[in-house]
Amino acid sequence: LDGLAREAKALQERKSFIAQERIRLQNKAADEAELISRLQRITLVTDEIGTKSKELSSTYEANLDDLSPLFSKLLVEFPAEFDKYHLDEIVVAAILPIVRRVVAQWNPLRDPSGLVSTLRGWKQALKVNAADETSQVQKPMTPYESLLWNVWLPKVRTCINNEWSPEDPTPAVKFYETWAGFLPGFVRDNILDQLIIPKINRAIASWDPKHPTVSLQRLVFPWLPHLGLRVEDVLDDARRKLRSFLRHWAPADGVPEDFSMWRDVFEKSDWDAMLLKHVVPKLGLVLREEFRVNPRNQDMTPLAQVLPWSTLLRPSVFSQLLETEFFPKWLDVLHMWLVQPRVSFEEVAQWYSFWKATFPENVQNIPGVARGFTRGLQLVNTAIELGPDAPKKLKRPDYREELAAAAIGTSATNVSAPPKKTVPLRTQEVTFRSIVEEYAAEHNLLFIPTGRAHEKSRMPLFRVSNASGKGGILVYVQDDAVWAPAEGDEYRAITLEEMVLKVNK
Repeated sequence: LDGLAREAKALQERKSFIAQERIRLQNKAADEAELISRLQRITLVTDEIGTKSKELSSTYEANLDDLSPLFSKLLVEFPAEFDKYHLDEIVVAAILPIVRRVVAQWNPLRDPSGLVSTLRGWKQALKVNAADETSQVQKPMTPYESLLWNVWLPKVRTCINNEWSPEDPTPAVKFYETWAGFLPGFVRDNILDQLIIPKINRAIASWDPKHPTVSLQRLVFPWLPHLGLRVEDVLDDARRKLRSFLRHWAPADGVPEDFSMWRDVFEKSDWDAMLLKHVVPKLGLVLREEFRVNPRNQDMTPLAQVLPWSTLLRPSVFSQLLETEFFPKWLDVLHMWLVQPRVSFEEVAQWYSFWKATFPENVQNIPGVARGFTRGLQLVNTAIELGPDAPKKLKRPDYREELAAAAIGTSATNVSAPPKKTVPLRTQEVTFRSIVEEYAAEHNLLFIPTGRAHEKSRMPLFRVSNASGKGGILVYVQDDAVWAPAEGDEYRAITLEEMVLKVNK
């Protein structure tokens, strides 16, 4: 009985297995039939695409949009098969002859959006930017990338090389911005590295600062958002050209067009040093040699050449320029007027108001400039108090001497008290030293002359220390750089940031 029971059980299990296997095979057959059906339908669609492609290829003015419904059908009805069987190859093969003909007649500089509207609707079908650009593994090109590389890019290369001039960046910039989202990284890199940047660099190299046909920023700035890590290579050459331009620049030329835009592409210290070296001395010379204060026939031209630079120079530097070259002359004429026997204080007041209004508000608010006008007001008030004795007793102001005395007093005060964030006034020509002093003050450091000179360079030595005045380092200023001790007795040029770090160690 036990044997019969076991045999019956085995028979039952065999029947169950056969039933399950039958179901599995039936399901598999159904799946295979469904797959065959889907593949047959895919074949029908691809045949239809091929037929439509041939039809469009024989049409003089082919419209790629006619293929859109068929491509959409592939994507919507067969999404899994589209990726599994690489149906994007069929899409590219279908449009290749038409794209080749369209591209042959296309000018990317005149019509940058050509083909883009069509491709925008086919991004999924063409697998645009489907590759992982962060991967370091080199992969073969996709059909779409191959189409771009072999058909589209040669036309772009020809137009940019033969027709585009960096002096007129707009067509190429517009083209690049239009297509950037449809291009794989290696194609974008090729366009920038092989076509755009070499022409920009050649244009910068041949740019003549004496006789520029276009502004330097017109060559460079439109491309800055697109250059990425390449930006410094382009800007280095442009900065050198800008310095060369400023060497030949004259105040009568006015502030160069869009010059303030360059401030953002320079380090702050480099920008200040460049202006101190190439601009400030020329502005000082204009005020010193060409500017005259003449109440009867005032020529404002020299001052008009200087004032626009107020927003580009450090306030302390611009203030020092006016205190050194403008206010001494202005106060001299004011004094000459006030000692006249029949001076009209009403006319003096009008003249004073005229001059103050001549300066923009941002300049009036600079402490040194405000001090100059206050000194003039004090002179007027003293003349009023002296009355008839003014011609004999009103002392002629020596503003340069007053500034020198104020500077000495400020330095003496700073030795015993923490420095405020102001730069001591000086009467000598504006130099890089003013930037160093202001930078030190901004970081609560003292910058004090030692009365000694560096043995080799013979440049005056200064001690940079904290508010206590103890310790610190000895430095000298030469060639728009701060020189500090290195190893042994040798001095080397350091940045202002390094100077602060050395003092605060």
